[in-house]
Amino acid sequence: MKVFQAEREFQTSGGLHVTDITDEVAEIVRESGVTDGICCVYSPHTTCCVRVNEYEGGMFEDFGALLRRLVPHETYYAHDDWDRRTENICERTRSRRTAMPHCMVDDPRLGGRIDPGR
Repeated sequence: MKVFQAEREFQTSGGLHVTDITDEVAEIVRESGVTDGICCVYSPHTTCCVRVNEYEGGMFEDFGALLRRLVPHETYYAHDDWDRRTENICERTRSRRTAMPHCMVDDPRLGGRIDPGR
């Protein structure tokens, strides 16, 4: 069984930023030379989530509105209280919204191409 690993870094503007990485993932799959298998896209960062969805502005607008309703910015969160928090202090970020979506996506490769669905 062939295994191929590649890493890419992305910089976002913070908050509810969306970056379409489809072309980058497709390039890595081509670079791998693997024609059939699984492509695993993963982010080790707690304030990032990876989602598979069509890149459609209305969906991102709706998803952002949903997260803002579920996790309002003006509400107190003990997780963000830096005067109180004593555990897992690595950076001052607001990660409560990104804790909900999943962080890893497995995508089948068919004929050497990713198959994100439509």
